[in-house]
Amino acid sequence: MDGVKPTARPKVTRPTFARLHECPGGPHEPVQLALAQALEELGASPAAVAVAPFGCALVLFESLDVDCVTVPPGRAPAVAAGVKSVHPQAVVFCYQGGWDAASSGAGEVLHAARRGDPITIVHTVLGSGQTPALPLAELVAAIDGNLYVERVACAGEESLPPLRAVLARALALQRDAGVFGFVEVVSREAAASGRKLGCLREAGQK
Repeated sequence: MDGVKPTARPKVTRPTFARLHECPGGPHEPVQLALAQALEELGASPAAVAVAPFGCALVLFESLDVDCVTVPPGRAPAVAAGVKSVHPQAVVFCYQGGWDAASSGAGEVLHAARRGDPITIVHTVLGSGQTPALPLAELVAAIDGNLYVERVACAGEESLPPLRAVLARALALQRDAGVFGFVEVVSREAAASGRKLGCLREAGQK
């Protein structure tokens, strides 16, 4: 993203951060930068584990200097739940693209939310794919449980602070209260879906 300078990058980013290999057209760099900033803000990066499925997140390990598990398409939430059960003190998050989370992996996302798995899913809807506009965030928010569900914009450098704040809140709720978090990041390229931004469900609300 224009205007994001290397000197502004947190320590948790790798030297290969700018050499991205994700799908063309989707602004993954600012999303991953905000995610790195959130991890650093919380002091969570040493204990963080990323689960990156095939697709948009395949080479997340080249962007973030955290432990990373690469999994088949759609299986990230199930693997993340397993990692969290073995390492309950870790901050475990999935980074999934639209096709991965809202198509092949929709069932895994909804089951993880229904179980209340203490993981965080970052669902990127960045306009680089042709996935049907399944309202996944609304489906998650409709589940009865201790959830945090929010949709936030990625629309230029000015959107980085609120994006970082939302990601930090979701990760902190996981770490401190065992809350399942689902953050949907929507770019300008995906704005044609008509999705409204803002918090869909706060943790603890019914």
